[in-house]
Amino acid sequence: NPHVSPKPLGGLLFSFLDVQSLSDQFNQSQFWEHALRPLHEKIITSRSPNTPVAKAYKNCQKEDFSVFALERLFEKMQQDGQHLVFMIDEFDALLNHATLNKATFFGSLRSLTSRTQALSLLIASRLSLSNLNSHTQQITTGSAYFNVFQDNTLGPLADTAVKTVLNRGNAHFNEDDHRFISKVAGAHPYLLQAAASALWETYEDGESESQQRHILAGQQFYEAAKLTFDDTWRLWAPMTRMVVKTIALNQWNKPGLLREMSHFKQELHRSRFETCIRVVPLNRLIL
Repeated sequence: NPHVSPKPLGGLLFSFLDVQSLSDQFNQSQFWEHALRPLHEKIITSRSPNTPVAKAYKNCQKEDFSVFALERLFEKMQQDGQHLVFMIDEFDALLNHATLNKATFFGSLRSLTSRTQALSLLIASRLSLSNLNSHTQQITTGSAYFNVFQDNTLGPLADTAVKTVLNRGNAHFNEDDHRFISKVAGAHPYLLQAAASALWETYEDGESESQQRHILAGQQFYEAAKLTFDDTWRLWAPMTRMVVKTIALNQWNKPGLLREMSHFKQELHRSRFETCIRVVPLNRLIL
């Protein structure tokens, strides 16, 4: 985008932060110091301490990375054709952070994102924007903090992307392995990685029989995925849980399932009945 940066490729700086790795004492000043580390390293490498950008960064350090100092820095970066792309993983964990879960922090984040053209935030969260905004209503009486972002729910990988991922394991994997991984993981990025990793470990452990490798990998895969999705399940709304359960049950042989789980017969029938009333046909449902 030429309106953002005169040199959109050469001037891009990338920074990454995993919120779950932060200590409770990690503060707002440290947050921006970490975000701007690529810029600081570039200033040191170029040995140009007297440029407008270098001077603005030094002023940020002096003013403890205040919002006004940061605004001036991003203004100078824009003029110099530099643009910071700050990627934040597990963003929703900030809502429970002892130090950063404050109106001043989220307000400054919103202000800098909306008012500067040399900063792009790319955040990953298990909560939707509406849920993020709902969780911060107690600390704000003004505009929602996260209405400057756009929701983009990541979907499954395309078939070609799945093949590309699995082909990276061809030092071990054969066609049967590819079918096994695709069957248990579908096209879900995390599940593909977890299933492939579990199967790779069986090869590394020396298991020579194909069926046994798949059994062992399936057990390891289930345990790994369970830890991740237990937490995701906790965050989902009741309606989302019901839809996911319905889709899962729809993939089973229902008569056989009723025979095997007779003590859940009433619940299974109720779930199927509610699906007809409350959920669109499964072949038209997109998550």
